[in-house]
Amino acid sequence: MKITIANCEKVVDAETLQKARALLFENKVISVTNVEVNEHIGSLYEGVIKVGRKTYTLCFAIAINGLIALDDCFCSFHTGSICKHYLAIFLYMKYRKNITIDKRVFNPVRVILASSDSSPECVDKTVDSVFNRYIVKNKISKWYMSCAIEGLVFAFMCAEAQEKSFLERTALYAVAFSKVDRLFSLSAEKHSRILISHAKTLVKLVNSYLSSKLPNTSLNDTKTAFFKFYETSKTIRNWMVKYNVLGILTQFCHTPSLRIFLERNFKKKIYNQKNVDKKSDLRVLYCMVLRAYSIKLASSYIEKNLDDASFRRMAIDLNIANGEFAEAKRLAKEGLEYDKGNKKNTVMWTETMYDISAYLDDKKSMKTYAKKLLLLGDFDYFGKYKKMFDQDEWQNEREKLIASLKASKKHSEIYLQIIIEENIQKELVAFCQDNPDKIANYYPYIKTEYYKDIQSHLENYCKKLVSQSVGKEEIKFQKIALTKLKRKTAR
Repeated sequence: MKITIANCEKVVDAETLQKARALLFENKVISVTNVEVNEHIGSLYEGVIKVGRKTYTLCFAIAINGLIALDDCFCSFHTGSICKHYLAIFLYMKYRKNITIDKRVFNPVRVILASSDSSPECVDKTVDSVFNRYIVKNKISKWYMSCAIEGLVFAFMCAEAQEKSFLERTALYAVAFSKVDRLFSLSAEKHSRILISHAKTLVKLVNSYLSSKLPNTSLNDTKTAFFKFYETSKTIRNWMVKYNVLGILTQFCHTPSLRIFLERNFKKKIYNQKNVDKKSDLRVLYCMVLRAYSIKLASSYIEKNLDDASFRRMAIDLNIANGEFAEAKRLAKEGLEYDKGNKKNTVMWTETMYDISAYLDDKKSMKTYAKKLLLLGDFDYFGKYKKMFDQDEWQNEREKLIASLKASKKHSEIYLQIIIEENIQKELVAFCQDNPDKIANYYPYIKTEYYKDIQSHLENYCKKLVSQSVGKEEIKFQKIALTKLKRKTAR
C-alpha cells in the first residue's frame, strides 16, 4: 500500500479515520518533529502522541517522492496498515502544519570522507558508527539501508584522495569487504539487489587497482596484501561476497614464486585444520589459487574432492560450461545419493537436475524435478510446473496434486499456497472451517460472498479463547478479524 500525507485518509477504513480524527481534536498529538534529512532520499520524522497516561514517540520517514515508510506502532493493530495513532499524526501534519524543524543533514559518504584520519582502523571505526546509528539502532533501518550501503562501499575512497602505500590501501579494501558481508547478514533479503550491485562495483575497483599496482610491487608486499584478503575471506559468511574475495585473491598469483609460496602455505593450513567446515573453505581457497596457476591442476584437485558439495558443484558447472551434460547429470545424481538426508544439498542437487534438463529441453524430466522442488518447499517452481501443461491437462493434474497434498500433513503449507494462488474458494473455505484459528490469517483471500460460511466458526473460536483465558493480544487479534467479517457481510 502506497501511503502519502495527501492520500492517508483514503487508504483506511471509516472506523480508523473516525478514531484518528477524535485523537486529533482531543489534542492527543503533542508534536511532529523533522529530526533529520538526507538530500538524496528524504526526511525522518518523530511524532509524539499521548494515549492515556503514557506518551509515545513514533518514527516514520517521508521519501522525496512523498511515500511514507512506517515504523511499527506500539498498538497491536499495526500490522502493515495505518493505525489510528499514525493516522492522527498524519492528519496533524496535513491540517495543522506546525511541524518543528530540527534537521541534521546526513550523508554517510561525507561523514566518512570528512574524517581527517583515513587509516584502516579509523575507517573501520567510522563505518561502524554509521552502522550503529542508522542500521542497528534505528528502528526504520530499511529506509536508511541503501544510503548506508553507499557510504560503506565508498569507505575505501578515503585512501584515494590521499597518497597511501600499497599495503595501507589494500587494508582499506579488506575493511570494505568485511563491511559488505556484515550488511548481507543484516538485511540480505530486502536489499539484495543494492548489495550485489555495490559488491560488484567494489570488486571491479579493487581489481583495476591491483592490476595497475602489482607489477611494481615487491613480492613481500604482495604476500602481505594477499593475507589481508585471506584473513578477510575467512570471516565472511555470505558466499556471493566470499567468491568475489576469492576472485581477487587470484589477482595476486601472477608471480610464479608467490604461487609456490601460496600452494605450500595452503597445504600446511589444510592439513592442520580440524574443523570440517573451515577445512572445506580452505580447500576452496586453495583451488582458486591452483586455478590461477593451471586449469588442469584445479580440475584434478576438484575431482579428488567430490565428497565436498562445493567441489561437486564446481565440477558440475565446468561440465555444463563444456557441454558435457551427461557427466554433469551423473555427478548431480551421485550428489543426491551421497547427501541423502541433507535437505539443503538435496534441494541444490535437485535444482541442478532441473537446470540440466532445461539445457537439454527434456520436458518430462523438468516436470519431475519441478514437482520435487515444489514438494521440498520452493514455491517458485509451482509456476514453472504449471507452465508445462496445457489448460485441460492442468485441471486434471491440479486436482491430483491438491488431493495428495491435502492428505499429507508434511505439505500443508504448500497445499494452502496452491489453493490461494489458484483461487480455489471451496477448498479455502473448507480449510478455514476446519481450522478456525487460521481464519484471521486467511480470510483476506476469501471472497466476501463466502464470509457467512466462516463467520460462525470464528465467533465460536473467539468464545473458546475467552473461556480459556488466553492472552489479551491474541483475543484482540481474532476479534478484529471477526469485526471485519461482520462489517462486510452486513453490507
